Amino acid sequence: KISLRVRSGVEGLEALAARPGTDLVLSAVVGAVGLTPLLAALRSGTDVALANKEALIVAGDLFMATARRSHPARVSR
Repeated sequence: KISLRVRSGVEGLEALAARPGTDLVLSAVVGAVGLTPLLAALRSGTDVALANKEALIVAGDLFMATARRSHPARVSR
């Protein structure tokens, strides 16, 4: 038996980004819509990689502050 759950929209991206056991979230979402899934990943302790600079342009201070709180040893000032 296969268990399948379909998710969509920002809520779906956030759920996937913060899913337990995830090692890395690669964000390539265009625009501000990608910010909340990235923050969810950081807050859950998941490493993130950015394929573009959208999150840093939209909310660089918030993104970096969240990254520093969640991953203090990995984020330089």
